[in-house]
Amino acid sequence: MLSANELVKAKKAIERLYDRECTIYENRPYQKPNGMTGGRWEAAAEDIPCRISFSGPTPAEKTDTVARIRQEIKLLTNPEVEIKAGSRILVKKDSWQDYFVAAGIAAHYDTHQEVPLLAETRWA
Repeated sequence: MLSANELVKAKKAIERLYDRECTIYENRPYQKPNGMTGGRWEAAAEDIPCRISFSGPTPAEKTDTVARIRQEIKLLTNPEVEIKAGSRILVKKDSWQDYFVAAGIAAHYDTHQEVPLLAETRWA
């Protein structure tokens, strides 16, 4: 087990690798003007330093209709940031940006968390 000082050093070393920023969106309930309730996407956290890890792609799977390519994508960020499964995430770096969905529960470590992502082309 790491001492508190070693843990701080390890966490800072990982944070130096963060080369992007993300905004986390959650679907939150609200009351419509007609009195009904609905859900809308609202920013839960903004400008969070992060890194994207891409692994793969693996060789294409052949099926009767299409060839499928699999790629694993993970968001690495500070473990104190709460990212719920199903949250939408906008990741930015310079002029590049892309949209993702948190595809599951984050793996939490003392120094960082890893959130599995699915690519999302766009949402309304």
